[in-house]
Amino acid sequence: MKAKYLFIVLSVLSIFVGCSKKFNSIPNLTDDLIFIRDEYYPMLPAYTELGYNTFGAMYEKQYFVVTKNIIPFKMQYEKGNMLMTLSGIVKSEESGYYNYSESKMAISFIFPFDECKSYEELLKLHNTKINLTSADCQVRQQIDTYSPKLLNVVEGELFFRRAQNLNIDDQKVAAVLSGTFWIKHRVGNQYFVIKNGRFDLSINENYFTYISK
Repeated sequence: MKAKYLFIVLSVLSIFVGCSKKFNSIPNLTDDLIFIRDEYYPMLPAYTELGYNTFGAMYEKQYFVVTKNIIPFKMQYEKGNMLMTLSGIVKSEESGYYNYSESKMAISFIFPFDECKSYEELLKLHNTKINLTSADCQVRQQIDTYSPKLLNVVEGELFFRRAQNLNIDDQKVAAVLSGTFWIKHRVGNQYFVIKNGRFDLSINENYFTYISK
């Protein structure tokens, strides 16, 4: 197992070193998505804090996970609120076999936070817990091309467990945000749960927007 992780880390470093000569332009970090399967939930990525650009969660009996065909995340700060959007697909696993019926889905978290004018300031999120039931927080869900819906969250938390710099050749290239999330929301008389959520994101100016007005 240690040898496996060492190989993965070396692979990541080789990718970044190969790109280090191009840092005069903004690196497209989402090209380097690395999906390490969770030991207990193999349809989900393992929880990591290395900027692997992955996320995943259990969504009822399905899985909401990252995919290489969709930009997995974006963050935006506007008028005192932080917006973090995770975009991927929802897919099923039945009797050990994949069900190839997939839907696109995005979950957006909106919450009040200190002003962040650049991705470097996202380090303020380190060890920050967001109570998603607070009146000043919102969670929105979009499936395929349907309009986004505001979820009626009855329980839930977004936890930025760690925020750190990603440095290559002594040059800062991104902020890495790693953490967990879960949501219980109500639709009519039914309740739906998104649980065991985890994310590990490398964010630079390509994926962070500051809106001053």
